[in-house]
Amino acid sequence: MDHVRKDSVEFSVSETSENFSYWLNRPYIGGELRKELEKSTLLVIPSENFRGKDGPYFPNSTEDFLDFLRSNAREGLVPDICIDDSQFKIIALHHDLIVLGGIVVTAIVAPVAADLIGEYIKKKIWSDKAEEPTVKFNMTVVETDGKAKMMSYEGPASAFRKTIGAQLNPKIHSDKPSLEKK
Repeated sequence: MDHVRKDSVEFSVSETSENFSYWLNRPYIGGELRKELEKSTLLVIPSENFRGKDGPYFPNSTEDFLDFLRSNAREGLVPDICIDDSQFKIIALHHDLIVLGGIVVTAIVAPVAADLIGEYIKKKIWSDKAEEPTVKFNMTVVETDGKAKMMSYEGPASAFRKTIGAQLNPKIHSDKPSLEKK
């Protein structure tokens, strides 16, 4: 998915073993941090060994993204970041593609999280751009039994909410409007 046309959507759903337990047991998560992160229903997760660089990295907008999630959390959404502050490293890519930090979220709050992320895209990313941005995002939804599915999205900002929402709850989102810039 390196070169996506601005009007096309690349979307996939796949099973994954990278659930909450996977991320809470990464070598860079200590015992005290693990106890704090266990209270979360949404974790912003890093890319590991990005382009051969050792360790976990986050996209350059991660702090703003996490602040937005925390400030606007509702309905059982408890966001946190899967890293100790002292190990937080960002990767800044200069490209037309807007990469959001991936998340792991419980199934019960996944629709709320997706809606909130749609609002973030609309208010924080798209509002200051003349042209509609292309967004890249991964969301892993974890069921109560620990089974997880990763949804990968790359496409125009306007199609994000409808695409992700239709997967999470087709009856509610089948006719929900897209993120039209107003």
